[in-house]
Amino acid sequence: MPPKVKNLVWRICRDCFPTRVKLRSRGVNCPSACVMCEDPHEDSYHILFHCQAAIDVWNAAKIWHLISPSLNQFDNAPDIIFNLLQRLSTAQLELIVTIIWSIWKARNLKLWQQVSHSNNTILARAKHLFEGWRADNHRQNLVSPDIISDNPSTSHQNGDGNIRWRKPRRGRLKCNVDASFSNISNKVGFGMCIRDSDGNHVRSKMLWFTLVCSVDVGDVTPTLDYFNYLIILII
Repeated sequence: MPPKVKNLVWRICRDCFPTRVKLRSRGVNCPSACVMCEDPHEDSYHILFHCQAAIDVWNAAKIWHLISPSLNQFDNAPDIIFNLLQRLSTAQLELIVTIIWSIWKARNLKLWQQVSHSNNTILARAKHLFEGWRADNHRQNLVSPDIISDNPSTSHQNGDGNIRWRKPRRGRLKCNVDASFSNISNKVGFGMCIRDSDGNHVRSKMLWFTLVCSVDVGDVTPTLDYFNYLIILII
């Protein structure tokens, strides 16, 4: 999944998606009406799943039937996305979240540049982003094993198939992150560990929140927390 799409999904699921309703709740003086349809309440649920402009995009993509059952159960965007992650295949999820990014992009273009995009343009932008990201990943996976083995910052496998940690280049830090999931305690835990070029421990951090989610969301959720933590360390 493209990083900018992961970031967007993270913001939606963490309830920090900058819709007009959210901005007003944080003290920002702005209208509350939807940029796309003038509905008086532009929150994440509305702009992504209730606004007629968004519904038209989902219908044009021929996947509204995949999304609408979740709307019968939930009335907020985070719960809808969690439900989609539990029900749908990886390919379907990749398509949906990339279109979500493009819908939000279209909303911002209309707000800030007074540019209106057709449904086909919104879908084509999502397709272009995802296929470009997938092609880049494919090229990276084709890198010669000899080149990889010469890079001291790259992890490699033992003969038994286990991945071994490798030191970063001199003067650099390496941050490893992971998530754990417990259906029994209904919690998701995250951990990070920073080590230097000699393999020495520099900093580590753990956090958790209540509400079990899928592995996909677990990988996305802590990303900005870690970035903010690293920025604080650097400053």
